Amino acid sequence: MNYETTIDAEGVLALNDLDGADGARRSRRRIWIIAAIVIVVLIAAWYFMHGSGSSGAESGAGEQSQVVTVVVPGKTTISGMISASGTIAARRQMPVGVAGEGGQITRVLVDAGDWVQAGQVLAVIDRAVQGQQVASQAANVEVAAADARLAQANLDRALKLVERGFISKADVDRLTATRDAAVARVSVARAGLGELRERANRLNIVAPASGLVLTRAAEPGQ
Repeated sequence: MNYETTIDAEGVLALNDLDGADGARRSRRRIWIIAAIVIVVLIAAWYFMHGSGSSGAESGAGEQSQVVTVVVPGKTTISGMISASGTIAARRQMPVGVAGEGGQITRVLVDAGDWVQAGQVLAVIDRAVQGQQVASQAANVEVAAADARLAQANLDRALKLVERGFISKADVDRLTATRDAAVARVSVARAGLGELRERANRLNIVAPASGLVLTRAAEPGQ
């Protein structure tokens, strides 16, 4: 059987327009979806590359780094105390006495248990007599020196007169001998003074060596 259908041209055009609009919207949606997927993939790839690289570098640096301990050398004092029991005895006992003339003790400068050095004065002996002797001998030195100066002055005057013929050569020789004797007496007097001073200094009781004073057997007045 044959049928004839009449199709409205405007309806066909409208239907075609609707189909075209829907297709365009679907195309744009697909484009946005694809673009979003591409962006997400790019972000994930960038994060993976940079994140793994930094973590790998950090782990590599951690594996390669070593801990080094630095110590600065120096000096310090370590104090401690050691307790022990025993007997203390002197290695050598050295008696101490007066090397010169004896006399009365005026001062004792150390006590038992004191540590002393060699040559340190331990006690002093009265030296009143020795002091007077030293003073007397010092005066003799001054007298001898004055005589020597006078003899030198007389000789100088004689030498001036002998050039002018007012004094003989024999007188000059006599004055020269007098000057020499006066100078010698000065030397003798000074030597005697030094001896007296040394004897006075020996009245001090000194330590013959460094060590510990064990006993004090002398007191002032003895």
